[in-house]
Amino acid sequence: MTGSLEDPHVRLLDDARHAQAVADRSQRRLLTEADDQDATFLGSLEEVAETGRIVVLETTVERRVRGMITLLSGDHVVLEGEHGTAWVRLRAITVLRVDRSTVVRAGGGERARRADVPLSEALRDLVDGRAEVDVVFDGGTSVRGTALAVGRDVLTLRNPATAERVLAYLERACLVVAHTG
Repeated sequence: MTGSLEDPHVRLLDDARHAQAVADRSQRRLLTEADDQDATFLGSLEEVAETGRIVVLETTVERRVRGMITLLSGDHVVLEGEHGTAWVRLRAITVLRVDRSTVVRAGGGERARRADVPLSEALRDLVDGRAEVDVVFDGGTSVRGTALAVGRDVLTLRNPATAERVLAYLERACLVVAHTG
């Protein structure tokens, strides 16, 4: 006669562990669903910014901008990347893609700043450095020049080829890129 050597307590413990694992997965799924239902685009940008991951923003002006989010505002987001610094209007973003393989910040480094600063104020530093910028507008029209002044709703540029002064209406700007070196 062969008897079972299985301890009934071990089986009960295994069953309890399995039931707890199932309950934990169900709880995570419910929390994720609740988060997804309450999600906003700005909140999603903020979450991604906290991870320090590189993102690609696709825009209504058929431009893609790649970089790390360094500032979030009520009307725009700032990315730092190989291209330089880019200010992207939230209304111009169509798709946010996250590069899951690239993390830029080391061990709890700086978080993206959150500021309620309009785009015109955010661009003021461009003037001090006489930055070379591209401004892309609704419809895809663009202008390039050296930043000379920023007003409430206008960016004054100098065309490097003709020395002509160009006024860029910031209310229609979707993307501003300041080029590095």
